[in-house]
Amino acid sequence: PFLFMVLAELNRAPFDFAEGERELVRGYNVEYSRVAFVLLFLGEYGALLFFRTLTSVLFFGFSFVVIYLVFSILVFVRSSYPRFRYDLIMSFFWFKLLPVSLIFLGYFVIVFFGFY
Repeated sequence: PFLFMVLAELNRAPFDFAEGERELVRGYNVEYSRVAFVLLFLGEYGALLFFRTLTSVLFFGFSFVVIYLVFSILVFVRSSYPRFRYDLIMSFFWFKLLPVSLIFLGYFVIVFFGFY
């Protein structure tokens, strides 16, 4: 679930709905000048660096190998999967991913805090 959330938050394929709408007219290439265009892409790749480091710190104790693997997975997913339809992705998040996340949350609350 965490990897799906990261992909959706980064607006990377297959969850890049805003990008798909802008590609109809190549929107961000038209709307931004040179400096704003560079800052846009630096912000996107800065967020990618942040989330792959966050993943490594939260789950693996800050390992450079894990940072590289998470980056490789994100690039692989972007190059391998097409965009989803908006209604399919919303039903996936609400009806499949949310219940699994809540089950995991309930399990860890019970394991760590017990029945007090």
